[in-house]
Amino acid sequence: MTSTTTDPEWTLADRLRKAREHAGLEQRELATEIGIGRSTIVSYEAGRTVPHRPVLVSWALRCGVSYEWLCDEVNVVRLKGKARGKARP
Repeated sequence: MTSTTTDPEWTLADRLRKAREHAGLEQRELATEIGIGRSTIVSYEAGRTVPHRPVLVSWALRCGVSYEWLCDEVNVVRLKGKARGKARP
């Protein structure tokens, strides 16, 4: 019997939400702690916009996940072309 596994393909938005939930934080709490608005958190987690690198670093540090896991650099580059709104590194 052949067994194949498939790793989940999470988007950056998925990873942002999962990291926040892993840390046990509400959107408003994380927003306050990393210095951005709650509506910005909502936009990032919905995949409408891509956070700047300093926000990603702060998010990873506060949520206790690695920057590398959070960003999955290949996915960040791919998502920038798909995200609506402004997207800068």
